[in-house]
Amino acid sequence: MNVSSINDFVEKYCELHEITQNKLFSSARHRPLVEKRMILAYFLRKGTNMSWKAIGKLMNKNHASMIHYVNKIEFGTRYSIITWLM
Repeated sequence: MNVSSINDFVEKYCELHEITQNKLFSSARHRPLVEKRMILAYFLRKGTNMSWKAIGKLMNKNHASMIHYVNKIEFGTRYSIITWLM
């Protein structure tokens, strides 16, 4: 994916979840917001060839946070990816 298609994807993701990019990429730690960030980080990592650092930069987070988010989705957590896809 190129930069414009990644930005388009993020924009559509935000529209789908009725949230602004500023709010999604903020430092707020409310559970629903963090869950949305986790899902987006997962999609960006698995659906593109973006590095951890690039995803973190896009989301205004540290690359280690992105690794944590994706691991939470992949290796089990109380968050259900199915819920967010419906």
